[in-house]
Amino acid sequence: MAYPDNDITTDHLNSPTDSIGQSRAELYKALITLSELINSRDTADGLAPLDSNSQIPSNNMPTTLTSGGSENITLQPATDVVVIEDIVKLTARTTASLASTLNTAGSIAYCSDGDAGSDCLAVGLGETDTDGNYIWYRVALGTQISSS
Repeated sequence: MAYPDNDITTDHLNSPTDSIGQSRAELYKALITLSELINSRDTADGLAPLDSNSQIPSNNMPTTLTSGGSENITLQPATDVVVIEDIVKLTARTTASLASTLNTAGSIAYCSDGDAGSDCLAVGLGETDTDGNYIWYRVALGTQISSS
């Protein structure tokens, strides 16, 4: 069942002099639409259900995030910390292979130092060097941040 259309009118419900017959037709249409809305729960194109924690169950969430327009998708977790492995599942690329990989400002790649095997995160800013190679800024994942 698809989400119902919002074609409810209230033209004959806002004045004591309105026609009772026309008011009944508008109330009936509103109740039918409300019933359709309730029945659209957990159906394609309907309302998402909520679990006992008032959250949408994971099986009702998409596995892929896609922007429907020209705007980027923004993730804003309550902690301001995003676990990159939970968002992007990337295969490690050698840092040497990244030099030929196009990047735009904000591009992120999961990388390694090749034979050394140390993992890193590379960030592209859309810059190239004098030879035309793309510049990636690499951060080793073994570096720890501590408050002490």
